[in-house]
Amino acid sequence: MLNELDVELTARNLNTRIVFIAYGDTTWAPENEIIRNPKRFTCLFAPISRDFSKPIAKSKAPINPEPYIKNKNNLQKLQIMEENL
Repeated sequence: MLNELDVELTARNLNTRIVFIAYGDTTWAPENEIIRNPKRFTCLFAPISRDFSKPIAKSKAPINPEPYIKNKNNLQKLQIMEENL
């Protein structure tokens, strides 16, 4: 859908930027699609339980995300910011 939107905006010569929100089941990267024009889009990570009293720690350890399984994901784990950066 984002690529289709980009094609239409490009055809109309509009350099509009689009922000989309990732939370819950939309946090996982797509398995079959890529964003063809990443300069047009910004992903806003918005977990419902974000605690603004603590800074987000930056980890240098490699991240190996669990695979997405529809309706069977541990959304509690999404609350751990370090695992989602």
